[in-house]
Amino acid sequence: MVLNFDVIVLGAAAIDHIARVARLPGVDEIVFAEEYTRYAGGSGANIAAGLAKLGRSVAFLGKTGDDEAGGWLLKEMNDRGIDTGAMTTVDGGKSAACFIALDDQGNRVIYALGGSALLENVDELELPLITGGRVICISDAYITVAVAAAEAARNNGKTVFFIPGGLMVTHGLNDLDPILKNTNVLVVSRNEANILMGDCSPSEAGLSLRETGPEIVVVTMGADGAIFASEKGTEMVSAIKTSVMDTTGAGDAFTAGLINAYLDDLSGVDAVEMGCAMAAIKISHFGATGGLPNKLELEEFIEMRNSL
Repeated sequence: MVLNFDVIVLGAAAIDHIARVARLPGVDEIVFAEEYTRYAGGSGANIAAGLAKLGRSVAFLGKTGDDEAGGWLLKEMNDRGIDTGAMTTVDGGKSAACFIALDDQGNRVIYALGGSALLENVDELELPLITGGRVICISDAYITVAVAAAEAARNNGKTVFFIPGGLMVTHGLNDLDPILKNTNVLVVSRNEANILMGDCSPSEAGLSLRETGPEIVVVTMGADGAIFASEKGTEMVSAIKTSVMDTTGAGDAFTAGLINAYLDDLSGVDAVEMGCAMAAIKISHFGATGGLPNKLELEEFIEMRNSL
């Protein structure tokens, strides 16, 4: 097994069933879908797809069922250049999926349909793979598995990115503490920051979250940009204005851009700006990974925006 990947992503791979509608229905209403498409999704898999498209070598740690959907999902990931050799397939298992209704303004409603997606036990982790990569990105994960992965990576001098997402933050700071203490860069949305830290400004949340262990905290705020919190304080980075077709996967694209920047030895505001550029490109396309740019396309987009 190849061990020297740029990034190891621990998270969930799932299938997104997306229905495009003119508007989201109210209670007891029926709205006809203008289009219905199946996409490869899952937050961790989306991040991996973004990094692979940028030319990074990426291995994924997650789980699928052995159903048709799981086989299709693995093929999609492999076709995108993501190494799935360390993934687990559950005999007789159902692969994870979501149903997403998306309106013309980019608003969406998501229903999780369940299924196998996450590694459940520490002994399912490929620790040599984790300690051999340059960076580990921990997305959706069971707490015990995430702790073991973060500790193994940090003890071997690897950079740990932690992107807990909406479900993991509900565990609270006490449960997340062992992960946060081994995290280099924490990325949370404004809402996730408020769940963890209470009702406060994104800047206050970023600085307070730094005290739990991470050297860097990034609080994403959608169209309002992002806050970068470090030992020097906080800095605001504006979002890039663009046409919005689908916000699904925007945060994952941001994270892929951020990690890519750190791999290129960029840091601070420059790294966050690369994340914002990735998110801006993605939201102007349909699907969680629609329109993800390659390295040249991303550089040209950033150059064009800087020249305006």
